[in-house]
Amino acid sequence: MLYFGERRWKNCALSDCVTLPEALIPYFSDYRVNIFEIAYLTDEQIERFHSDFRIVADYFAHRRVDRDYRPGNPRKFDHQNEILKLMSAISHDQRFSDTIDPKGGTPKNMCEVLDRVEQKGIRQGMQKGMQKGITIGELNKAKATAFRLRDLRIVDTPGAIAHIVGVETQQVEQWFAENPM
Repeated sequence: MLYFGERRWKNCALSDCVTLPEALIPYFSDYRVNIFEIAYLTDEQIERFHSDFRIVADYFAHRRVDRDYRPGNPRKFDHQNEILKLMSAISHDQRFSDTIDPKGGTPKNMCEVLDRVEQKGIRQGMQKGMQKGITIGELNKAKATAFRLRDLRIVDTPGAIAHIVGVETQQVEQWFAENPM
């Protein structure tokens, strides 16, 4: 059995892994389960693989040691889509399969995969930052308008000012408490 987790697994018998009702025990054949802990393979063991599985094993073994995994060898995938889907399924991380481009622009090696994931994260972070900046700007504009309305005595209650500038009354009251007239 291939095990990709980071906690050590003890080789065991099948009976150690399942709970059976008493009535089924006489019909149960117990087998020794050989566990291959992929995340604990050495570099020498990983180098023995000649298929795309070398990339998968390298990822899990090095990721266990260093959460900021960087592939050392940009070995090309032979089966890009299949490896990326496998990586997503095993790691429970959709970012691998999200890099698959149906138009044929699928990454050719793990370096390209990670670059795409990183670029997507940067784009999302920039979008969130810009949205937050817009929200803060709108709030600052509402605050400035609220003070003008109050200072010019155009509107005299925080509730009416809040309605005009589009915020909660509590927010206007807080602004005014921080900056009394």
